[in-house]
Amino acid sequence: MKNFILFNLFFLLSAGTLLKAQETTLFHQPMEADGWMIAASSTESGDVYLADDFILTENSQLTRVTLEGAQLSQNLSSILESVDFFIVQSEDLTMSPTEENIIYQSLNSMEGVELISNSALQTFIINLENIELEANVKYWIIFSARINTAYPMQLMDWHNYPGQNTPGTSLAQKFSGNSWTQQPVGMTFKLEGLSTLGTTEVIAQQTHVLKSSIVKDVLEINLPNVSKVRIYDYNGRLLLNADKGKLNVSFLTAGHYVVVVTKKDGKTERAKFVKK
Repeated sequence: MKNFILFNLFFLLSAGTLLKAQETTLFHQPMEADGWMIAASSTESGDVYLADDFILTENSQLTRVTLEGAQLSQNLSSILESVDFFIVQSEDLTMSPTEENIIYQSLNSMEGVELISNSALQTFIINLENIELEANVKYWIIFSARINTAYPMQLMDWHNYPGQNTPGTSLAQKFSGNSWTQQPVGMTFKLEGLSTLGTTEVIAQQTHVLKSSIVKDVLEINLPNVSKVRIYDYNGRLLLNADKGKLNVSFLTAGHYVVVVTKKDGKTERAKFVKK
């Protein structure tokens, strides 16, 4: 039991260090020097959403979205009730946000949402729980700040700064009156998280235990004379106990795991892998 606790603590600490080291900016559209800000506020009289697309170069886990903007009245923190936030997968936006191909949605909520107010500057930070996104796929973020005001006015609306549209992606879109309209600029936003490919490269440098550190359905051990194989999650829970070097792991959810291999001579090898 003592050895298991020590091992459990070891791989939890090393896993945390590894994941922290791989946190990075996945995508960023900085502010344009010129251009009009785009309002994205909803009230009881109607919903207004702002959207922009992005394409990642690596499979990634999204953990944070930052939206940079402003409010002229400088009272957003006192009239803000909640936000709506979506991630959808689509080439083009043609339907209302709730009808698109939704990957993630948070409706009328402030869970995980931070508002940083500095005079007119109003930045939203949305903290997420490792949203899995694929490389070379077109996604959209869709956002609206729900404000408590009887008269939706430009002074009270939250406005996103005009962003430098990334080559290969579309300009921002605005949803109001039950339809989407293209905007003359992109949004200013940043996506942060974990690069799955980057994490795997670090793992691959640390071990020769596995034939591949990214797996979908089958995990193959790259060692001779395998006696026992155990797979743990990062909370130290034993998920699989086997006696062969080729394992079906299709039942695992996407994420990071630790495999412990015991050879017939009693020696033990450890490795980390990513389940797609």
